[in-house]
Amino acid sequence: LMRDEIRALREMRLGDDVHVLVAAEIDGVLEQTRKTVELKTSVLRKHYKPSKVAGLSNDKLLKYWTQCYFGGVEEILIAFHRNGVVERTRTLKTCDIEEMFPVVTKKCIALVYGVLKWLQTAMQKLPEHTTYILSFATSTPQNTQFVLQALPTKLEQQVTSLLSIKEKQQ
Repeated sequence: LMRDEIRALREMRLGDDVHVLVAAEIDGVLEQTRKTVELKTSVLRKHYKPSKVAGLSNDKLLKYWTQCYFGGVEEILIAFHRNGVVERTRTLKTCDIEEMFPVVTKKCIALVYGVLKWLQTAMQKLPEHTTYILSFATSTPQNTQFVLQALPTKLEQQVTSLLSIKEKQQ
């Protein structure tokens, strides 16, 4: 992908014992404050279900929060449009969305912590210098269980080759 992108790499701590590096593509940086910002659009509709922010479903707000929280993005600029014409904008702070849904966001963070803790424990038991893929178990309903599998050598070589080509392009 050859385009100008703003990328961020940050350390995130979950609990006292899980430290991860999180890479994210950032839509922009506000010139005045140097805060990172995510840009979103939303269609203006005539009728809305009740929600915490007029014009946005609570589900959409939580999707925005999840992306921004784990990506380290501080603010979201939302353009509300009708037929592609922006009629108004609204800026929300990621931390304000978290305060709107304290129970759900805490559960989300706890879920991610649990998955990362499991992954940390599982990886310590596996052989080094092997590439693994993390996916959902197809045998469980609603994607409730993870599976960690070693990539076959040929596929691992293809992935390594693709990554080296991408590095050379940058």
